[in-house]
This record gives sequence, structure tokens and C-alpha cells, in this order.
Amino acid sequence: MHLLASEAGTELHQRVLRVVMLAKACDIGINYEQLLIDLRFWNDRTRNEWAREFWKRIEDPVDDGTESTQEDEK
Repeated sequence: MHLLASEAGTELHQRVLRVVMLAKACDIGINYEQLLIDLRFWNDRTRNEWAREFWKRIEDPVDDGTESTQEDEK
């Protein structure tokens, strides 16, 4: 994710703006209070937390009820 490679400043703010606009277009909510805190204290620790959250969501996707079970296939 290019955002995690960004240094604090203009580059980071431009990339965050793009992500926020994409999330808004996809009707994905954003915790703006936490985003402001993370941007204010942008460092390796923040990047690691974001990466952990990203991979946690990839590994544990939300169950949307579309996954079939063996019982459904009978």
C-alpha cells in the first residue's frame, strides 16, 4: 500500500485524500477522529498498526451470509 510508504507531509496528505474519496465513493465509513490522531502522529508505529488492521481484515473477512454450507448443498 503506497500510503504506508508515505512520509508525513504533503505526500501523505495527498494519498490520504485519495483514499478518503475512494472510501466515500464506495460508501465506506471513516473514523475521522482516529484518522486525525494517526496523521498527527504518523510514524513507524502508526504504519505498523495500519498494516496489522489491514491484514486482520483480509484474513478475517466479514461474513455476508453468501457463503454456502454443506447443509445448503443437500
